[in-house]
Amino acid sequence: MLEDYKSLFKEVEFKDAIKAKKVCLFLGSGVGFNIGMPDWQGLATRITKFCLHQKIITRSEKLNLLSLNKPIKIISICADKIKNKNKEQEFNNLLKELFYEKPLKNFKNSKIYNCLNKLYKEKAVLILQTNYDVMIEKFQSEKEGLNRNFYIPYINMENPSQNNMLDSIIYLHGRFSGDEKEKKKSSYEQLVLSKEQYNRVYILENTDEYNRQKQFIKDLLKEFYIVFLGYSLSDEEILQIIANKPNTENFKQISVIVDNCEAKVLENEFNKNYLDIASNHKIKTYVYDTDSTGIEQSFEEVIENLTDTILNISKEKPALIRYTNPEEVDFG
Repeated sequence: MLEDYKSLFKEVEFKDAIKAKKVCLFLGSGVGFNIGMPDWQGLATRITKFCLHQKIITRSEKLNLLSLNKPIKIISICADKIKNKNKEQEFNNLLKELFYEKPLKNFKNSKIYNCLNKLYKEKAVLILQTNYDVMIEKFQSEKEGLNRNFYIPYINMENPSQNNMLDSIIYLHGRFSGDEKEKKKSSYEQLVLSKEQYNRVYILENTDEYNRQKQFIKDLLKEFYIVFLGYSLSDEEILQIIANKPNTENFKQISVIVDNCEAKVLENEFNKNYLDIASNHKIKTYVYDTDSTGIEQSFEEVIENLTDTILNISKEKPALIRYTNPEEVDFG
């Protein structure tokens, strides 16, 4: 039986991690979906449409790609084809539209990004995302007048146990900014998007990118209590992190928060495999109800409650421990 997400707030290990500033919010595409960014399926659809329009693929090839029903695989195949056809600039323009221009119009009034801004400002948690967008940075810049650091592990290795990491956004799969000032730094070739880049980061063990990413994830799982937000249980990223978990006795807890519709998907074969992995890897799945308010509003409520809980607990003073004088103890 899966527990309600508010049960997480009562977990002693979670509370201790908050007080020690050792909680990492691992953000997926569901976070940006509320301000107009695509999820993986939406991105796959847009990229295949782009490839057809640019005459990179035929209509039958588009249908064959979409029939794979594996968004990340579809995206990587298309990204390789785009590079082969020298359509990088046109593709960068599409990414700019999807991950910068459209969300830029919506994020200022977003309850979710307002909450993330509070956590980021207080350095209460480590924020890590697999999305490519820079909206959390933009929120800080425009609302607070602050410019924060960012790290891309497979490019610039940093140990997540260092205090200055709480002052940064971690982009696990790369960072894409549509700002003209950062044009040279923003290119899809720097993102974990194509099959070539995916292999260099996750498959080919002799690459620098692979070694940096592996070490980063190992240190992250050892040092931080991870909370996955904005993911589907079928997202390959979750299984990728979980299945490749380093074998260490010091591994902390992972919690995955999903809606009750996702919880029902646990009945199929794919997620039976997920549960098998979870039961062996200190992973708990929590659910939130979407029946009365809908998915988007319910997810906002989850983020708001999570933010309030973290900020309140982080301000609590550690409990005083009274050490008893051994001479006062009656050992019978």
